[in-house]
Amino acid sequence: MEAIEAILSINRIFKKNKWHEKDVQDLAMEGFCRLLDSLEPEQRILLLELTNNYQWISHDEYRDKFVQAMETISEDQLTDVKKIHFFPIIKPEDENKVKSGEHLFYIIKSFKRLMTKYNHIQFEYLKTFDQLQALKLESEERLFLVDDYIGSGDTFNHCLTEVAKNSSLSSSAIKVVCIAIQEDTQLNLVLDGYAVLKTIVLKKGITDYNERAVVEEKKTLMREIERNIPGSKSVSLGYNETEALITMARTPDNTFPVFWKKFRKEGKYFDAPFARYDEQ
Repeated sequence: MEAIEAILSINRIFKKNKWHEKDVQDLAMEGFCRLLDSLEPEQRILLLELTNNYQWISHDEYRDKFVQAMETISEDQLTDVKKIHFFPIIKPEDENKVKSGEHLFYIIKSFKRLMTKYNHIQFEYLKTFDQLQALKLESEERLFLVDDYIGSGDTFNHCLTEVAKNSSLSSSAIKVVCIAIQEDTQLNLVLDGYAVLKTIVLKKGITDYNERAVVEEKKTLMREIERNIPGSKSVSLGYNETEALITMARTPDNTFPVFWKKFRKEGKYFDAPFARYDEQ
């Protein structure tokens, strides 16, 4: 595929997904155009295939998407509930860092009135693992673990290790709430007994959208692209090979690095379409 044809295709994807309406769409479009111009024909086709299934959730969409996730619960699960404790899905070592969970607390506090199924329920917010360990969950109380995006489940598992130290917290009393989650991770959580309230379920970008016979071929092609992306080896195909196709307020490292890390061509560096500037 020639570069001009690929750029026309990316413009159609922008129109289909209404990405032209987003605040930083011009930077994203510029990043795509430079990237497509730098790739080989087969690589362009792969990038377009992935982008066609991409989710771009802007900061302005967080409120509606998170409220929507909260409202996916059935009312009968809340009939006898009097109080819900919220805790962010974080690793213990990240406790003092600003995380998406804190921002979601703000959304919950500000827009609880929109969550009509919860009108009769008191909300409380736990911010530290010490508070979590001190919690004595009563029969009419629940614990909601929240994040904007759950990728490979690595952070969730670290968080869950701490949750398990509190004997009053059983999986039946815990809900996991997020805007988006990887499909395979959600399956693992459900098998472990955790209900997941979510708005978007994501498939693996290559593995789940292709016949088995061509999956390895396309992964190899992506790794060829990654050779021109400095620092991508540790997140090849996305952290833990998640193969994620999503940008939130910040693009998670589970997403293919071609979408968020600088690309190098003939000694020149170009910003990715959904750049994480702290990673450049």
